[in-house]
Amino acid sequence: GNASAALAPTGKVTVSDGTRSCQATLSGTVENGTGACTIVEAAVGHHNFSASYPGDANFNASNASSSAAASVVNDLTTTTLGMSAGKIAYGREQLVKLTATVKATFGGATTGTVKIKQGTTTICTPKLSRDVASCSLSPTEFDAGVYSLSVSYSATGHFSDSSSTTRKLTIEKSGSHPSLKLSNAVTTFNSEGNVTISVTVDPQFAGTPTGSVTIYANKVTVCRVKLIDKTASCTLGSAQLQPGTFAVKVVYGGDSDFAAADSASTTLTVNRPGVNG
Repeated sequence: GNASAALAPTGKVTVSDGTRSCQATLSGTVENGTGACTIVEAAVGHHNFSASYPGDANFNASNASSSAAASVVNDLTTTTLGMSAGKIAYGREQLVKLTATVKATFGGATTGTVKIKQGTTTICTPKLSRDVASCSLSPTEFDAGVYSLSVSYSATGHFSDSSSTTRKLTIEKSGSHPSLKLSNAVTTFNSEGNVTISVTVDPQFAGTPTGSVTIYANKVTVCRVKLIDKTASCTLGSAQLQPGTFAVKVVYGGDSDFAAADSASTTLTVNRPGVNG
């Protein structure tokens, strides 16, 4: 019963769901005492809550005449994807760090599984710790092109699943470095078959250049050969070049990941028959 309408109840009210409870400290100076406390439910579902008041010097003890019901659902989460770079050269992709952040609406360390994806393909499944999970790409993770990356979060505990929006990652072609070696720098007309030209196309960063190279002598095409494991070679034919001095170089045509490039020139001398070289 209310001892005096001018006073507000004091003390604490115990709120219970039948298993867990909390105490709300009353405040207020006139007529009504109010308070709040929090019960963290271990599982989603329907819960009934009741309250009891032990009384104070002016008010008698009492229990709630009816219980209150509430449905507990998983805490909503928001997942985002961070990238240390949005554009990188092929072969340097290890410099791109991908960071997934999963935040719960009402706080608490999120738990579950994070998958960072390119389209529907999973790139990595980094461990979630303190709401963050990260991984780095491998040097040649993707070919040159534009890719859509995202994060999917599969929750455990009292959290909800969520996914990030997509982010674009651009992989640009990287450079290439063709070079050549001559088995003999001096030969004789009709004996050019003793000259083999060996070609290597090295990547600027990582990976294996593919495609074809064209070998020129003073801008005249000597041969065109396909790279195998970034190398190629060809042997001159007899009388293929007239006597003289030639600037031999190789031109790499490039491929889907590597840009075209020219080598430095190497001098080849073809002597007339009967002239020692």
